[in-house]
Amino acid sequence: MRTVSSAEALEIAGLSRVKFNEIVADGLYPCAPRTEKGVARVFTRDDLVTLVAFARALQLGMTSRAAGPLVCLAGTLAAESAGYRTVHAGADAAGRDSVYPNGSPKGHGPRLAAVVFDFDAIRAYVDSKVDWAVA
Repeated sequence: MRTVSSAEALEIAGLSRVKFNEIVADGLYPCAPRTEKGVARVFTRDDLVTLVAFARALQLGMTSRAAGPLVCLAGTLAAESAGYRTVHAGADAAGRDSVYPNGSPKGHGPRLAAVVFDFDAIRAYVDSKVDWAVA
């Protein structure tokens, strides 16, 4: 499976390496690919799709503290099923983060706020930047 380097992933997402490393070190982006000291972080397609969604949330003014957990939940759900075109992520009245595939909150309590991630568009953007067929 093809992966991309951290430098390439951050360039595609439009995030600075320093800012991203600070966010990860502070535990605010819990789904960052794991790495060990001295070993470069690499991103799979799903990792990169989630990173791009995170970067867009930051560009829209969300804080990394708010965006990180929500985007990671949404990205995990989107990665589990390519059939999820969009994921609505938000918080309920108790402040719990929640995600709904394709905007369907059936059986869940009311959301006070939500952000919609168009994972079809994000996947298309990522795929336009990376040839995943190349090993």
